[in-house]
Amino acid sequence: MQKKYTQYAYVGICPVCQQTVSHTLKQRIKSVRDMNLSYGACTSCNTPLLLLTIQSSVQTTAIGLVTDLSKEEVIEHWGSASLSENDVIAVHTLLQKSEFIKKLSSHE
Repeated sequence: MQKKYTQYAYVGICPVCQQTVSHTLKQRIKSVRDMNLSYGACTSCNTPLLLLTIQSSVQTTAIGLVTDLSKEEVIEHWGSASLSENDVIAVHTLLQKSEFIKKLSSHE
């Protein structure tokens, strides 16, 4: 039996405009077991927000995230491979090399 999706009212402070955000995120993107990912925007400054909700028999936990992605981009990249620690270390190592910095500086 499939659970009915509940629309969650997100109440918090927008980290961009510092206004109280209080609205319902109706645009569900993904559901996995008791977790739902929804997309919405601040009603004051229109900053895009992702809301991850996790339901248990006792409570619902919500985590709001500011994003620069559109709903379509979130859907497109949902199944993409994650960055590993080795990926991050490789980029960090590359950025430490002076030759790389010189190349970046010469392509203004």
